[in-house]
Amino acid sequence: MWVTKLIAGFALGGVAGFVGSVAPAMVPAILAVAAAWVIVDVVQVTREQSA
Repeated sequence: MWVTKLIAGFALGGVAGFVGSVAPAMVPAILAVAAAWVIVDVVQVTREQSA
């Protein structure tokens, strides 16, 4: 069981390190995508309520 935890820990650490190194360039893109998703959701909800 501890082997699984060890592998998971290494995987999470690797992902965290990768995200940390890539994040400065990716954050604006991620925020833009998230904002687009929110806008689409809001539009769909308002359409459903008005229909």
